[in-house]
Amino acid sequence: MSAPAVHLAASDHLVLRALGAAFEEESVPLIIEPGDGDALIAARNAARRSPLGIGIGVDALRIVVALSTGPIEPYLERPLGEARALGHDAARLAARRPLEVSP
Repeated sequence: MSAPAVHLAASDHLVLRALGAAFEEESVPLIIEPGDGDALIAARNAARRSPLGIGIGVDALRIVVALSTGPIEPYLERPLGEARALGHDAARLAARRPLEVSP
């Protein structure tokens, strides 16, 4: 069994850098896998591979966080420009810390 980590399926290097930085700041492990196509499908597949049951998918328009067990729709979703904020939220979810509330 692999170490507990959130799995990320994406290929956009700028988004990967922003998400990776957010996870590092929250001290939560992140495994990056190549991925493309629909963000929700990629996130659901990544969540199934993650021991924590949390996956992130990225497409040309959005970033999606999905849970391996739970609703089919995204658990969290933001546009690409908010990658770092979504990364913090996803990392806090994995660490079971409260999400920050935006004004």
